Amino acid sequence: MEENVPLVWVSTTGSRPGLRGGDQASRTDGGEASVSNDVAVQARDFGGCTILTVPGDLDVALADEIGWAVNAAGSRHVVVDLGRAAAVDPTAAVVLVGLHERVRARGGGVCVVTTDQDVRAQLERAATVAAPPCFTEIGDALEASMTERQSGFARLA
Repeated sequence: MEENVPLVWVSTTGSRPGLRGGDQASRTDGGEASVSNDVAVQARDFGGCTILTVPGDLDVALADEIGWAVNAAGSRHVVVDLGRAAAVDPTAAVVLVGLHERVRARGGGVCVVTTDQDVRAQLERAATVAAPPCFTEIGDALEASMTERQSGFARLA
């Protein structure tokens, strides 16, 4: 059963360099999610794991937003849901693989959810060391992420 947690919406209209538009990303205060037509990546916390849902194909701007959302949340365990993506821009794949390597260096990892073999292949081609593990179901990705998190706690004990 999923926890009842507030949603955070990350918008492509933020004022960071390289983004379209000029409005700041809208966020919630723990109540209902603020929704706009400019929503690109949906982010939410699930028991210490950040789940990022991409609404379609992954381009460089969305890959950058994923990185910003992970950094803002201070996440060490991330699930990127690319279930609606039929394509990943090669540069975006490099950005996502780089994020995975940085998060691994902090003791965590990035898991990707996709059923598309082309998306998996693009991530594998972009990896110089190890591509993020891919899962077909978000539940499996969450389980892998939580297992990694628990093994990290055990190493600290």
